[in-house]
Amino acid sequence: MSARLSSATRSSAAPAPHDPCVVDQAFWSRELSPEEVHLWYLRPESCEDQVLADWHAGLLSPEEREKSRCFVFDKDRRLFVAARALIRSALSHDCGIPPARWRFAPGPQGKPVVAGPQGHPPLRFNLAHTRGLVVAAVARSGQVGVDVEYVAGGVDRTLIETCCCASEAAAIERVSVEDRADAFLALWTLKEAYVKARGIGLALPLQKVVFEVAGQGFSRARLAAVPDDDPAEWQFFQPRDFLPEHRLAVAVSRHRASESEVRLVGPMGLAHPRIAPDPVRSPGR
Repeated sequence: MSARLSSATRSSAAPAPHDPCVVDQAFWSRELSPEEVHLWYLRPESCEDQVLADWHAGLLSPEEREKSRCFVFDKDRRLFVAARALIRSALSHDCGIPPARWRFAPGPQGKPVVAGPQGHPPLRFNLAHTRGLVVAAVARSGQVGVDVEYVAGGVDRTLIETCCCASEAAAIERVSVEDRADAFLALWTLKEAYVKARGIGLALPLQKVVFEVAGQGFSRARLAAVPDDDPAEWQFFQPRDFLPEHRLAVAVSRHRASESEVRLVGPMGLAHPRIAPDPVRSPGR
């Protein structure tokens, strides 16, 4: 099942798919509802050095600050600091707790969960990053997973055979050569988002997470089979015109009678006045 998309940066008159959207001020004054997933993104290279330094000093925990000093390359350190600042600010937007007060711990299967402060709301989150982009998904109920990948060149046939079942590999082979990498990443991100939502990582081979796909660039996808789970309990979201150089997918566990609404937002909620918001482009419905 596909989740319904809306944009927290839409005006009342919906813009064309490739027009920058206008900030919806009403969004910023209300909380995350149980039916919603808020999807935040940030380009680390758009952050000024002083902004990152302020986030490092003011938002990150002592453990996170120590870990950031272990990175050899500056680009990796920037990515880490931006990712931690993004998830902390996203969680704070949805309940009002200061970003620096959040504490995290591994869940039963290693997936990070909110562990503090005491009395925090039951928020679920997931974080993903790739070259040039950090993405965070926040939900109030159910499980949520997000994956993002940078689109670069072709795809190795061995990788397709390793990650896809026979029917999925055949569907990819039917796609034109120039579109094959994009189609594979559409499928890959769906699988990764699902596995991350369940928090089981490498314990579940991606070949066993089977999707039925159709349409241009696999624009229509349905979870068809997976061990020890009911595919009908999951909804998926893939924005088609999010950012041309990236592929993104969100997986949300929901009761089969309900429909999730994924609200696509930019970095405007981050706790620093000097960050410039990326225009969010509406993928449409």
